[in-house]
Amino acid sequence: MEVRFGPNCMGNEQASLSCPHIIIGGRLSLLNGWSFTSEFEYEHLYDNHAWSHNLNNEFCTNALYVIKSFTDALNVKAGIVDIPVGMTNSRGPALTIDDPESEADMLPMVWHESGISLFGEYKRLAYSVTATSYLNKFEVLGLAARADYRVAESLRLGFSGYTGKRCHGMIGRETSKQYSCASLNYLSLDMNYSVNGFLLDGSMIYCSEGNGNSFGCECGYDLMFNSDDSKFRSQIISFLRYDYVCSKLLNNTKKYTIGMNIVPIPNLIFKAEYGIRDYDCLETSTQFALSLGYTVSF
Repeated sequence: MEVRFGPNCMGNEQASLSCPHIIIGGRLSLLNGWSFTSEFEYEHLYDNHAWSHNLNNEFCTNALYVIKSFTDALNVKAGIVDIPVGMTNSRGPALTIDDPESEADMLPMVWHESGISLFGEYKRLAYSVTATSYLNKFEVLGLAARADYRVAESLRLGFSGYTGKRCHGMIGRETSKQYSCASLNYLSLDMNYSVNGFLLDGSMIYCSEGNGNSFGCECGYDLMFNSDDSKFRSQIISFLRYDYVCSKLLNNTKKYTIGMNIVPIPNLIFKAEYGIRDYDCLETSTQFALSLGYTVSF
């Protein structure tokens, strides 16, 4: 459940509420290296003094694919697969409630397409190569790739990219129709570092359309890191975040966020944050947000 409030919050001066916001995922292991993975998301949004009632906008199939594993270094999955371009789409460690604006303004979030992917891990390197398609016309849309290298146990560096069409899939739904047949290229660099309760991560993204560039980084510290070790250790992570977006098609934006994540008991997380968004050509806006989440495993 998420609550947001502030001047010009979500495009208006009223509070918005996401309740319920549910993600259900599962994995079924079969014989001979076969498995099946699924993830579904439902978000009921209250905005502009009204609840949304459009199931197509509220419900989404984030993943629905079958995997065949040969070795740790070679696996294949096919179906509705994730497109891990950027840090957030690769399940990165963003501490904010909403997706970081340096990535959300540039990329489709929870990016998924129908396609087939090769992926695996070899020593310190993890990789994936994905070909996406539009099944209604049996049309190849594009190619996405990602590589992550673990320099040390506490430091990971990542590189990802995409090249393809914009006419269908999530890109087609989230971009202007005037570019629906144009090609599109993305490049992204990201990293995260974690040691002794200190957290640091960041990403840079380039988009060929509008010569878009973005940068985002955040740092945090777990105030409970030095508490007594036990079966479960509570967390209180305070953090600062900075996002910058520059594009010919978007308002150049800077956003500063301060917040705190609290995990008092296993699977329960409470988040609170305050953000200031500074536009080049518009008024500065602020937003206060709260989030309460609980994970159930079975």
